Amino acid sequence: MWQGGRPIAISDNQRDDNADTHQKNQPDSVISNGVWYNINFQYFSILITIDSAIVMVVVSQMTAAPDYARIQGLTFATTSEAEKEVTRQSWSWGEVAASAFVLVAIVWGYLYFRG
Repeated sequence: MWQGGRPIAISDNQRDDNADTHQKNQPDSVISNGVWYNINFQYFSILITIDSAIVMVVVSQMTAAPDYARIQGLTFATTSEAEKEVTRQSWSWGEVAASAFVLVAIVWGYLYFRG
């Protein structure tokens, strides 16, 4: 709590009183009945993923398609064959070997810890 621009200490009794008052003032709803408080975070992440996918599809359908001349070269799907060749020519053997090592390490980790 703050008093006169400086923090003041709150006793344990005051904390408990504030918590009880806060809970008593909550309206009867899904949140106050504990549905959202007791959901496992993994299930909640599934719900958030589904919600995000729905929002993505709805917004995509409600907006106009982009001008492809404006987004040319912005993503791998919009690069030309010449741009792809320039990108491939820029790779050195060290970068390819490091990428292969990372992929092998990931696969090894999944296989080792699969239980």
